[in-house]
Amino acid sequence: MDKIKYILENKLKNKTKDFLNEVPITDYAYKKAKAYSSLACKIFRKPLECGGYLITPKNDDDCIVKDIFLSNKQNVESTHYSAEVGTDMDAIKEIENKGYKIMGWWHSHAQSHPFHSPDDDDNFKNLYLAVFPHNKKALKREIIQLLDGPLKVNYNKEDDGKKYLIVKGSNPFEDYVEIEVNNLSKLVTLGVKSIRRKKYRGVSFAYSLVFNRFYSMLPYAEIAIKYPEKEVIIKKDVKLKEIISDKEILDYHGILEELKTKLISDDKLIMHKRKKKLFGGINFRKDR
Repeated sequence: MDKIKYILENKLKNKTKDFLNEVPITDYAYKKAKAYSSLACKIFRKPLECGGYLITPKNDDDCIVKDIFLSNKQNVESTHYSAEVGTDMDAIKEIENKGYKIMGWWHSHAQSHPFHSPDDDDNFKNLYLAVFPHNKKALKREIIQLLDGPLKVNYNKEDDGKKYLIVKGSNPFEDYVEIEVNNLSKLVTLGVKSIRRKKYRGVSFAYSLVFNRFYSMLPYAEIAIKYPEKEVIIKKDVKLKEIISDKEILDYHGILEELKTKLISDDKLIMHKRKKKLFGGINFRKDR
């Protein structure tokens, strides 16, 4: 292996561009989250919090939040909201069945400025650990040199009938590569100089957005990032980048009906303060 060549080709692998310094969100998703936050209070005629998930189509890898999902059967009050574990699991399935993936979590504040409380930090941790395996951004391909030339290519048929191209160097003690192939009419002579593998390198990430019911108040945003073989980095109070989209105009009537169906407001719940779970962790919030 040419170690100098390997080092040169991968010299930037520890200097990865810090690309997640803001949360990109479409104007459609931004307005939808604001609508949920504001209209929830108007429906019940009192300050209420609500929340759900930040989502985007499964195959999109541009890191942009493109839609907002409102969690079902939420017990909502002025300084917290909670949801059952089973209900959240159903929501995850519903999101997947619609062809979307979860990019993070959002919730609203009804009476305070948007920020992360200690309970929000715990909730976000439980969420991003579950989201990381499915929410990745490719950075580059790390080059791993397998064989250096001059190389020889041979053809071999095993006893089990499988056929292989065998690529090996001049040193008989080095590993070599076998490539299973279909029938070959003849072996074409190849001038192979080297063989290398390009290994995927990327980061896992998740977003957290906190909105206020007042349209004039800017949201609060955090980003959790996990680089390979490194600890999780939490970027706090980052900016949002609003992306103009061609998504249809918001259906405010539909949003109102959805809020009436999914939110449960009962003053008696304040006395119980039951702790519910989100992604296996606590999903009970207090902002005071």
